[in-house]
Amino acid sequence: MNAKRMSKLLKRLRSDTSGNALMLVAMGMPMLIGGAGLGVDISQWYMLKRELQFAADQSALAGAWASANVDSAATFQLRAQQEFAGNLSTTQSYSPTTTVAIADYDGGSGNSVIVTAALNASLPFSSFITGNGASISVRAQASFERTEEFDPCLRALHPTASQSVWFHGGPTVVGACGVGALSTAEDAIKVGGNSGTFDIGYAATAGGVDDGHNTFGNAPIAENLKGLDDPYSELTPPDNSTARSLSCPTDSPNYASLKTVTRSIVYDYFIGANQNKATPYDHPNPTPGSSTPTSEQTSTDFYPADTEVSQEFWTQKGGKNANKIFERRTEIVTTTYSDIVDNNPVKTMQPGTYENFEISCDTALAGGVYVLNGGQFKLNGNHTLTGNGVMFVLKNGASLQITGGSNVSLTPMNATEVTAATGLTGASAEALAGMLIFEDPNSSGDTVHKINGNAGLALEGVVYLPNNTISILGNMGGVSECLVIAASVIEIGGSANLTNLCPPGKVPNNPISNANTRVRLVS
Repeated sequence: MNAKRMSKLLKRLRSDTSGNALMLVAMGMPMLIGGAGLGVDISQWYMLKRELQFAADQSALAGAWASANVDSAATFQLRAQQEFAGNLSTTQSYSPTTTVAIADYDGGSGNSVIVTAALNASLPFSSFITGNGASISVRAQASFERTEEFDPCLRALHPTASQSVWFHGGPTVVGACGVGALSTAEDAIKVGGNSGTFDIGYAATAGGVDDGHNTFGNAPIAENLKGLDDPYSELTPPDNSTARSLSCPTDSPNYASLKTVTRSIVYDYFIGANQNKATPYDHPNPTPGSSTPTSEQTSTDFYPADTEVSQEFWTQKGGKNANKIFERRTEIVTTTYSDIVDNNPVKTMQPGTYENFEISCDTALAGGVYVLNGGQFKLNGNHTLTGNGVMFVLKNGASLQITGGSNVSLTPMNATEVTAATGLTGASAEALAGMLIFEDPNSSGDTVHKINGNAGLALEGVVYLPNNTISILGNMGGVSECLVIAASVIEIGGSANLTNLCPPGKVPNNPISNANTRVRLVS
């Protein structure tokens, strides 16, 4: 082939484009096959990692739940490993390894569980290229916290009130079952001053406790709690439509006692220009005093009260000018009564609806439901009110006003008595058992219930006043087997004495929060 023909052939070959696509495909095939293989392997990696991460997450949560429970805390690693293994599928064939450990979280101590897991996966394409398997590792952390059950015997129900439980003055409060407040205010529970005697067990609130003088001592304080509620809020007060009115015996009151009258004479001495400017003087030869008691049996038509009357007489005994000596003679007549016998009959009242409940004589209550439709549940003077198996329902703004020297001894109904009085059975009767005073939730919220003076209370059960304040002041004394006071706001002051609201071993059994555990996956 001559040069001219060769030149023509090369020109034809240069201009011929047939077969180019085949060459390009052949040149790109290794990249195409490699990309597909790598894509398959990467998809497999993601699937393995996702499954491994899910198993680690469930493992951390299981370990946290176990750690939060005292009974299972020692086996938290075993529980975590079991949950990890139970959530493996494809990755199980790669024999992944795990570690489970307790760790600190968010400022806490030993309050989380960390799980790490790893595996080595030999996949076809990547192993062919690199000669090694792919290492996949994951980490999961779950925190846990335990919350206690709070079942206090003093509980304020207002959700936002400042000083919803307010102690002031110098009260004595003995209730190991605790103090609680649903209020979110910073001073939901407040102690005013640094006097008084407190044995409260604990204080628990959705807000804060203001006890600047550490009056509560070493009692545990739980603040900013979540999920506190009123366990009685779903209850409906029972009714008793039978109309009733109070009455007292028509006979004249009759009391017998030993009356003792003591006449005492006391001498004091002073020196000065006159009585107004005189100061105490130590007389070398004072006149001796005297005290002469006389006693007699007596009957009266009223409850006798002790009395004391005194008179003063001044006499100049010598001296002159600024050194006059004065003698002050004080005569004191004290009348006391002892061995008092009440010969008055006790009036027994029946359950029903009362428009007013003001006790003016010693009264006993038959068991059942007493509805007070407005008016006052009022005791004063020196009268006594007793009743076993009773419940008071306060409607239409009815209020408690227990003052003076009155004495009250009341116990609530049990479930059987609730059934007999209301017809309710089963869980409905059980829910109302132990309710002593029940303020209707539809009653007005502008009432202040008062217990003060020298009132003596021996109460059992629950005093439930969801709409209003209860104020316990003065020298009120209360001793009970287990008394729960649940009101919108609670004020306890003066020299009030609340003893053994619920002693150790006794709890109200209607907590404002239940013991539970909170577990979160945090990473």
